[in-house]
Amino acid sequence: MKRQPQSFIVPSCSLALLLGAAACSAEPRQEFAINACALLEQDEIAAAIGDEIMPGERSDSGLVTDGDAAGVYSSTCLWRVVDETSSGAEPSPGNVEYVIVQAMLWPSEKTPETFLQSFHDAAAHGVIAHAPVPLQIGDSAIWWGDGVAVAKDQTSIGVSVRLNDEPEDRRTAAEALAKRIVQRL
Repeated sequence: MKRQPQSFIVPSCSLALLLGAAACSAEPRQEFAINACALLEQDEIAAAIGDEIMPGERSDSGLVTDGDAAGVYSSTCLWRVVDETSSGAEPSPGNVEYVIVQAMLWPSEKTPETFLQSFHDAAAHGVIAHAPVPLQIGDSAIWWGDGVAVAKDQTSIGVSVRLNDEPEDRRTAAEALAKRIVQRL
């Protein structure tokens, strides 16, 4: 079942994962949007990482106006792990754990493979330390050392998990969450 584009728009800007400086337009087309926070349930994330999390914080770039991603609608959601020392109010400095999802809805004349290619290009230029490793998620996917990038139909997804555990735990959680998202697209 294909996910219908979301019509709820938040016109703020966020950092786009490795796509350079993304500019936003003030008024995105409402029929062409996606909501990264709606792609996962809070309890699914908590189960994948083994910790309680706070509600997602949505921050959209909206319609990107320049670069390879011009015309793409970009949405980001950040879920912070509850910091037990502060009763969940705010994470402690230097000990921040989180899950972040960036979802990008690509217009029909563009391909979400551009998102995955940006990680290959970043590795080739030494911007990221790890060469992307192919994964069997969606139409195509990679592990890029700090997260999972997936292309499915006209959507690209980036999932990064920051836990104070071993890197394998972060990768396992990011892959599990990416698979959940792809099931919903």
